[in-house]
Amino acid sequence: MLKVYEVIKRLIATIASPQIAIDERHTPKLYSCFLESLLAKHKRDGMAQGRMPQQGPPPQQMQTGLNTPRYQQLPQLLQQQRQ
Repeated sequence: MLKVYEVIKRLIATIASPQIAIDERHTPKLYSCFLESLLAKHKRDGMAQGRMPQQGPPPQQMQTGLNTPRYQQLPQLLQQQRQ
């Protein structure tokens, strides 16, 4: 996992460098700031819990109904067709 962080940090440094980002408002510089904030938040949250946080979907999305996305209804529909 540490290697992943190293690669992401190297990517951030590369796209934020003067050879790529023309100024502070250039998209690569903005994206590097965005990635850096995500990485910092992920590291902070991961350290607080001792591992990567894992969340499932909210309970209301797991129910099959009109507001349920079609891809979540597929297993139930396939099971109904087999019966």
